[in-house]
Amino acid sequence: MNDTQLKLFAERLNKLRQKRQLTQQQLGDVLQIPRVSIARYETAERTPTVDHLVQFAQFFKVPTDYLLGLSSVESYDTELQAVCNYTGLSAEAIITLNVELSHTKLGYITLPLEGREIPINITLEMAELANQFITGDYFIALLQTVIYLKKNSVEWVEECKKGVRSNGGNFCGNEKTRILSKECDFAILDCNQTIENFVRKYDNRYNKPEFEQKTEHKAINYIKNEILAEMKAEQNGEHNPPKE
Repeated sequence: MNDTQLKLFAERLNKLRQKRQLTQQQLGDVLQIPRVSIARYETAERTPTVDHLVQFAQFFKVPTDYLLGLSSVESYDTELQAVCNYTGLSAEAIITLNVELSHTKLGYITLPLEGREIPINITLEMAELANQFITGDYFIALLQTVIYLKKNSVEWVEECKKGVRSNGGNFCGNEKTRILSKECDFAILDCNQTIENFVRKYDNRYNKPEFEQKTEHKAINYIKNEILAEMKAEQNGEHNPPKE
């Protein structure tokens, strides 16, 4: 086991123990492993023996590959492991998607103007929307912008820390912090615009390409003219060609 695997083993053992709300002493008592050994495992000071590795895996019900850092999936489910390895998503993320997108359930939506909740049926339509969001340009564009925002915001924090260390309480920002701050603001605006562009596709009032300005007045006029034209055509005995 190399240093990287040893550190990962230490982190995962600590995480699993904390998740069970057990102290090192309590875990040691259950598995009959000295507390000091568990402490050294969790600080990456000692490589686990094969027997201890198997004991930890059986007790926490996780594969040994997970403890060794060879897999990021805590579950024994081979299908789940395959999906996680293929997508790079965590088991928790895959399970959440499966639960949220594969089952019909009753949900509630709050009406913003009236402040009251009304029940709605959340169906497999969610899965269809998720597919369209991920396979379109929106998903990748959003992730790339968030990564850009994260990078610039980290640099902004570091630059502020450096400025305070150099100037003490007199530091109020500099050219670099102002540029980085603007870049962060632009990134947030880009994220909002990307989400709005996706959502607008499903707003049937405004999803006509003819609408340069998304106003209710224009939407009503467009629909009115469309319906009046259809009614006139019907009165004149005209029929629209059948849709393919």
